[in-house]
Formats: sequence, structure tokens, C-alpha cells
Amino acid sequence: MTKRLMMAAAAVAAAFGVWADTETVGGITWTYRVVDDEAEIYNDGSSAIPASTSGAITIPATLGGKPVTSIGERAFLLCNCLASVTIPDGVTSIGEAAFDCCSGLMSFAVDEGNAKYKAVNGLLLSKDGTTLVAGVNGDVTIPDGVTSIGEYAFSGCSDLASVTIPDGVTSIGEYAFASCYGLASVTIPDGVTSIGKYAFVDCHDLAGVTIPDSVTSIANFAFASCSGLMSFAVDEGNAKYKSVNGLLLSKDGETLVAGVNGNVTIPDGVTSIGEAAFEGCSGLASVTIPNSVTSIANFAFTWCSGLASVTIPNSVTGIGDAAFSGCDSLATVHVEPGDAERVKALLEASGIDVSQLTFEEEKTIHKLTLKPNSTKYGTVSGGGEYAVGAKATLKAKAKSGYVFAGWFKDKSCKKALNPKGYDNRKASVK
Repeated sequence: MTKRLMMAAAAVAAAFGVWADTETVGGITWTYRVVDDEAEIYNDGSSAIPASTSGAITIPATLGGKPVTSIGERAFLLCNCLASVTIPDGVTSIGEAAFDCCSGLMSFAVDEGNAKYKAVNGLLLSKDGTTLVAGVNGDVTIPDGVTSIGEYAFSGCSDLASVTIPDGVTSIGEYAFASCYGLASVTIPDGVTSIGKYAFVDCHDLAGVTIPDSVTSIANFAFASCSGLMSFAVDEGNAKYKSVNGLLLSKDGETLVAGVNGNVTIPDGVTSIGEAAFEGCSGLASVTIPNSVTSIANFAFTWCSGLASVTIPNSVTGIGDAAFSGCDSLATVHVEPGDAERVKALLEASGIDVSQLTFEEEKTIHKLTLKPNSTKYGTVSGGGEYAVGAKATLKAKAKSGYVFAGWFKDKSCKKALNPKGYDNRKASVK
């Protein structure tokens, strides 16, 4: 939330009779508000305490003579100098992103009498130990017993160097590791089933991600703006996702879920580039879209600031809103002969100024790969790269003592290939 929005929220609260006040305790001036005769540590637009406050702090048990029971949303936003925080036993509510962007925070402590929270390994947990509420910087080992990494848990922990996630964790919440710039690698254990929206957004040093068998849900923008991300790997047993060319795809290979940086060739068979798939991949230099793709979703390439060229085939019939917004380096769009005006119209409809783009017409090249069922029974020929509309002749030659059984699209030889006008059983097919 921007400062302007937070100030607006404070104004709305005041309009309904909730007023912020201040009190100096322990040499720190605290901003708080009273709701239902209880005090809440309150962010009135910047932080509940001066952002320059350094070292270890202890949250007061009372403010304005009222018991402190709540730490509001983003209460300690951008308090980069905080080293540790002690939470009193009366606190029963901690808002989202309460410690967002506290890049110096190394530990939490919680009074033993607190009925809602506790600290383990310097991390802030729910009392039963199942939810990680707030994390810290450094090299972190999440304790056994945690099953959920909560929303915004490590958000803005820019000096988080490494994190060990235990096998019992099943969910990673929205923004859980947002803007953890120093996080170079993370191992997602088998058992995690869901990765929330923006879970790893802005993790610039994250180079590779392995998705285990157990993951069944990856929200849009989960890996957005990871400018160093170069590859995804997916365990073979995963029933929902797979990786091809380092890209994260749906299991059927039809949807590109998340992209990477570099020079990218999207594999044949993909029919849609998902929402925000490459969003913020500032290191994406070029992308070749195959003739199987029919749609490019909203924000698919938003803020790919290094993207210089893209190949858009005539199979693409829809380009979503802001799909190429923020692609300031985009100069060349490769299209098929006679298709430039149609593609221009699609890009303009998505909100892109095409006046600065060069449209180069060229034939789309397809790669035809042939594989014999077994090389000991015979050979096949005719594979290679062909332009759209080109003619190819496929030939099969059985070894002595064997006969040609036919052309098929699958390894199990159940899906026959039947070009119009030709017999599938003929050893030569055009």
C-alpha cells in the first residue's frame, strides 16, 4: 500500500471516530489508537514509531492507560534499523505485513504468558506453532510443526540469505517472501500444496525453483518480477505442472504458467500464455511464440523492460490488456507474411503504442521430429525444419525380416497419423 493510500485510510478511520494519539514510552514515541477501550499500535501513514528507531524494542503493555492488544497492519513499515522486537502477553492480534521491509530485524521474543503467539528460533509463530506469522533476516530454519507460512511472513526481509522449510509445511501464503532480494535459492518441500499470489515477487536473486510432486496450486504473479530467475524444474510425479525449456507449464503442456529470463523459445503445444506469466522478467531478451499459441493473457509480458524482440504467429487471435506494457526496449515484432496489420491491431487493442515498433514479415519455421518405435526394426527419414506451407516427405524403411506397421503420433502406437489423401500404412507419406 502506498503512503498516499495509507494516509487516506487513516482519514477514513478518523471520520468514523477512531483517532490516532501518541505517547512516549522507553524513549520511543508510539502512535496508537483506542478501539473498544483497547489500544492498537497504529500506522498513521508511515510507521507507528520513528523509522530511525534502532536496536531492540519492547512493545508497551499499555498506551494511554489502555491495554495494548493489537499491532496494526504495516505498523513497523520500513523500520530498517530494528534488530529485535519483544511482544507483551496482552497482544492478541497482529495485522498483515506488520513488520514489512524491516531489513535489519533478526529476532522476535514473546512473553511466555501470551495466549496467542510465541517465538521459536527468533521467529514469530502462532501459539500452537502451526503458522509462521512473521520472519526475520539472515539464515533461517523454520521449526518443525509449522504447516503454514503466513501472508507477508518474510515480506521485505531483503537480507534473508537462506531459508530451510520443513517437510510439514503445506502452504506458502500471499506475499510470503515478497521483496526478499537476497534470497538466492529456496527448496520447496514435498508436502506443500499451494503457493499464493505474489509469494516470491521481487526475489531478484532467485535463480531457479523446483516444484515438488505435491503442489497443485500456483497463483498468478507468484514469481513475478524475479529478474534473475532462469529455470523451473518440476518433479515428474506432479499431476498439475511440468517444466519444458525451463518454463513452468500446465501438465497437459497447453498453458504457460510462469516464464523465465534470457532468450526464450516457448515449446510447441502451448496454446495460451497465462496471466502475468513473464511479468517483471526484466532480463527477458527475446521470445519466440510457436504457431500453437492462440491467446496471450493480460499482463503476460508486463514490465519485461529488456525485451527487444518477439515473434507473434498468425495463430494468435487475442492479446490481453497491458500484455506488453512497460516493455520499453521492444523494437521488433516478427510476424508471418501478410499478417503485420492484424497483429498491429491486436497490440493496439491491448493498449500498446505500435508507432515505435518495426514489424518484420518472415515465414514461421517448424521443427518436425521423427522417432522410430525401435531402431533395431528400421529407420525413418524426412525430419527437419520446414517453413509454413512447405512440403515434406516422410519415409520409413523396415529392416530385413520386418514390415512397416504405420505412422503414429504417440509412443504406444495408438494414435494414427493420417494425412489427407494418403494411406497410413504406406512407408512414404507426403
